[in-house]
Formats: sequence, C-alpha cells, structure tokens
Amino acid sequence: MRVAIIHSDGGAFVIPNWRVVDIDDHDDWKRAELVFVTLESYLNE
Repeated sequence: MRVAIIHSDGGAFVIPNWRVVDIDDHDDWKRAELVFVTLESYLNE
C-alpha cells in the first residue's frame, strides 16, 4: 500500500475499520456508541 507523505516526520497506521468511526451523520454516531459499549463490556469481563 502506498501512502502519501504529508511531512517528513509523518507516519501512518493501518487499523481495522471496527476500531474507528468517521462520524458524519446520526447513523455513524449510533455505530460509534455501539463500538464503545461493545469494547467497554469486553474489557470489563
């Protein structure tokens, strides 16, 4: 995968789509809340 260099000290991380939500509308917000609740319950087991 080729990544554009923004500046000389920049870097990139490839992360799975379930770890990030680009919140543009109400459905995105609901998905972000679902991801949060799911991860929180998993980490508190």
